[in-house]
Amino acid sequence: MPRFSKLGPPICVTAFLLFGSGCRQQTIDIEQAPSREINLVVYSENFGQVRESRKVDLHSGLTSIDLAEISKQLDPSSVYIRFPNQPDVETVSNTYNSGTSDTRQLLSRFLGKPITLRYYDQAGSIQHKESGILQVADGNQVVVLVHGKYLVNPPATIEVADDQSVLATPHLSIDTKCSTAKPGSVELNYLTEGLSWHADYTAILLKSGDSMNLELWASVSNETGTAFPKAHLTFVSGTPNRAARSRFQKNLADQSGFRPEPMGKSYEVHMKEMVVGELYAFPFQSTASIEPGQTNRVKMSPSKEIRIRKDYAIRLPAVSFDGLYSSVNEKIKATLSVNWNNTNTDSTSTPLPSGTVRFYEKDANDSLTYIGASTIENTPLGARVSQTLSEVFDVSATAKTVKREKVGKSQIKQTVEIEVTNSKQSSVEVRLVQSFEDRASIINESIKGKNLDSQNREWTVTVPAGAKQKLAYVATLSR
Repeated sequence: MPRFSKLGPPICVTAFLLFGSGCRQQTIDIEQAPSREINLVVYSENFGQVRESRKVDLHSGLTSIDLAEISKQLDPSSVYIRFPNQPDVETVSNTYNSGTSDTRQLLSRFLGKPITLRYYDQAGSIQHKESGILQVADGNQVVVLVHGKYLVNPPATIEVADDQSVLATPHLSIDTKCSTAKPGSVELNYLTEGLSWHADYTAILLKSGDSMNLELWASVSNETGTAFPKAHLTFVSGTPNRAARSRFQKNLADQSGFRPEPMGKSYEVHMKEMVVGELYAFPFQSTASIEPGQTNRVKMSPSKEIRIRKDYAIRLPAVSFDGLYSSVNEKIKATLSVNWNNTNTDSTSTPLPSGTVRFYEKDANDSLTYIGASTIENTPLGARVSQTLSEVFDVSATAKTVKREKVGKSQIKQTVEIEVTNSKQSSVEVRLVQSFEDRASIINESIKGKNLDSQNREWTVTVPAGAKQKLAYVATLSR
């Protein structure tokens, strides 16, 4: 594949100012483009809204404004343009130019146009040049017409003259009408893919064992191909219905995120949710610069102490008319869950967006040790949360049928014995949950239980440190 270079000065953003039959051109260097006031509404599934304001110079008559720094994954049909507090300005049309993302696309813009082939020797010095017309630029195939002959993939560098109509990055051109010349501002709204966020939580279990500190963090990914400096962010939990998805879907290779601006103590500010339609939105109360190629997080709420209850539970093998689905010596490990309520206790209380909660516990040296993780669904205020973290190494049970007799044509009486072992240095309460696959009736039980539903019964057993505790029950099962 020949090398490619472009003659002339660096590409600039151009604005064409039209007056009746006349036309004059104003050129603004991209490096010196005016600052933008940016608001991003980021949803959780590769989707976002960009709303930004830019300073522009308006002229009487028809003005064409060319805006750079636009998302590569913009949905052109979603573009909405306003000129706030400027009633004499009217938007006539807008055109989205997606730019060129690789050499092949860039070369294709010069098909049928004059080019120069520059040949080099091994030392890098120019041997000679020849002019031609670019005929083909498809994949790795390049064909140039030179002096009546077709050269296929010539071993040369291709040079073309600068062409302001060829843009390497996405641009949005806006044609407007204005009654008088004046400075103004344009508000640009559009929907884009390539923006997403997710929530994650850090939970530290305190030594008391009955509370934890909970922090909420947010991470943003930006695969739009453009930066959003000093943007005001709003995170929306969930995604609204999108009747028509963009045809301009592209998976970019860049991994991206955002870089918070220096904010001092204001960095740790809690969010205050607001309702957007039927979804919750969580504004981040400062600005952050979202840059391609970076990954970062911001703390969305300060550390908050929450009352919890540790729950040790064992799901016993099912019992049916044919017996207990367990071998005599099968050890069934307990699982640890943490239960808590998202209560409205102070001004920092808020509905919680779905995400992953990672739990840590302090050891004897006051160091944090990871003990498990669990997901949390979108949780309104007042809702109860139960999160299963891990299997428990030192709390387990065995179950066996000690007696089984037939008491009718389609009825069996079974005696089941469960032994719970606690190897911890402190006593624990263990919930035992038994499921019955056939109709069951409890005749007798050593510890009083309760029915969870028609097929599950629960017992709570207190087991001293380093000890064992037994539960026995007699049940009749009918087919």
